[in-house]
Amino acid sequence: MQVYNFDGSGKLSNPTSEELEKADRTSSIIAFTNGVAADGRPYYAYLAVKPSKYREFYELTANRQVLQLNDFGEIIKGGFEVSPPADIISFMRDEYGFDENYEKALQDEVTRQRGKFTAKQEEKRLMDIVAMMKAKKT
Repeated sequence: MQVYNFDGSGKLSNPTSEELEKADRTSSIIAFTNGVAADGRPYYAYLAVKPSKYREFYELTANRQVLQLNDFGEIIKGGFEVSPPADIISFMRDEYGFDENYEKALQDEVTRQRGKFTAKQEEKRLMDIVAMMKAKKT
């Protein structure tokens, strides 16, 4: 079961810097990336990224920027292939619970939470209109 933290407006809440620093000492975010190394070889890597470095890591990889993987955490598994072999994928699932569909599940949950928040806002707006109309009649 996925657990996400949302604030009162239905937005996904971000941890504070203090929370990230504490998380750096006790946990990592398992991430996957692939691309082309400086020497032209394709690569893939699973990293244990420090929580405080994850946003930067995500932005750099999403924009296909050059980065030094070790600057963001420890490389758990990697190789010079376009994608990981089946045994590495199985290992990451079994050993670390890595879910290649996590980002999609998070996006779906954000969309669901936004819809829920919007529905609550609309219900409140309608109730306010009804209350105003009732008050006008009396």
